[in-house]
Amino acid sequence: MDHEYAEEFSKCAHLVLEKPYVEPKLLKDGRWEVRYYSSAFYHWWKKQTLKTLGKYIEYNEETMKAFIRGFMDGEASSSPSGISVSNTDLELLKYLKILLNRLGIRTGKIKKRIEKGQEVIIKGKRYKANKPVYALYVNKKDYLRNIGFTVKKKKQIERRFTSAYRWE
Repeated sequence: MDHEYAEEFSKCAHLVLEKPYVEPKLLKDGRWEVRYYSSAFYHWWKKQTLKTLGKYIEYNEETMKAFIRGFMDGEASSSPSGISVSNTDLELLKYLKILLNRLGIRTGKIKKRIEKGQEVIIKGKRYKANKPVYALYVNKKDYLRNIGFTVKKKKQIERRFTSAYRWE
């Protein structure tokens, strides 16, 4: 995870768990780590599914937007033509698509991007995919107008896009 994402995660964990704020720690491999300890949260979390979490995610429009923003900050990529979000969990992407559509954000079809066993290159390293990877394409204008990003480098993309397209 990158530094901005780790900071945002830590702020949220600090509030939810009511624990002292933990500074993200840089690991030797260049990733950032945040650790909080709560056995009550751990045992509760192990029992959760998308179905049981739905009441929290769908509590109101703002909680849906917060869930989507957090997910997209970590999993989405943006290009001049649009935003795509990839994940191995097809059901999670289907749920995300439903939430986005409920908020008036247009999406494309979910497509399989990578087959199980296919070789992929991530940050210059070769890997074999253990599971298929699916992608959901999201209308950039709709997404940026209604939700946006938290992570700084994605917000820079948002600023460039919004300065080119002014809307009321």
